[in-house]
Amino acid sequence: MYKKHLLAAVVATIVLTVLIMAPKRVRIPYPDTKEHRLARKNSSKRKRHEACGKCHFEGGEYPIPDTHIKRERCYGCHYPISVEKWDQLKQEALATTKPLNKAATAETGEDKAPESNSPNPAGH
Repeated sequence: MYKKHLLAAVVATIVLTVLIMAPKRVRIPYPDTKEHRLARKNSSKRKRHEACGKCHFEGGEYPIPDTHIKRERCYGCHYPISVEKWDQLKQEALATTKPLNKAATAETGEDKAPESNSPNPAGH
């Protein structure tokens, strides 16, 4: 009986340690526009991923940074917020940080994007 309790305590300790050390899931907003709603309604993950790629992959208007994870689950990490809230976050980010990509630098008139690719709404 003692051995069973000891084994259960060891297993519980290992499980809790793994859960505590696991990376936290980051949730990043995107504006809930007509284009995003249409992309989200696609029936398969592949079609949703392709719909995102029209704007966010190489050559798109809002390319994702090179440091972005290479997964086809856009909506696993990203969630919709109102366009008004998005604009507010974007203005706050532009006031406090430099933009992340070409589209954002065009808005602010800066010549080159910064080295840092940390996620913020200004990069969208």
